[in-house]
Amino acid sequence: MATDGFSDLRFFAVLVKEGSMAAAAQQLGITPPAVSRRLALLERRLGVRLLHRTTRRISLTPEGELYLLDGRRILGDLDALERTVAGARSTPRGQLRLAATLGFGRQQLAPALSAFALAYPEVEVQLHLTDRAVNLV
Repeated sequence: MATDGFSDLRFFAVLVKEGSMAAAAQQLGITPPAVSRRLALLERRLGVRLLHRTTRRISLTPEGELYLLDGRRILGDLDALERTVAGARSTPRGQLRLAATLGFGRQQLAPALSAFALAYPEVEVQLHLTDRAVNLV
């Protein structure tokens, strides 16, 4: 079972939040023995015990508390980074140049462009109104 640090952090956070192997297994959509094996692999990889286990409960060791606390911060930072990067791609930016006749520009384009400019402040809108042909380049 190949895992990476981020998926291990997410797994461990779910396990602690759910409070038992059975509840974590149900939340993760895997069997309780799979949860136990994954936890054992994680603890072996880190070289420390993260949880005290009983038949019904789990509790954090000092190392487990540290892993959970810093892990939640790291996962929060990763989520924020991904939202920022995804948002940068989906948010329009740049320059929008339009040319139109006076009548059409005033009646149709100006109100629409005003709303557009408020919605997308990263876009510089240039509207050129004239009844002559214009070279936009």
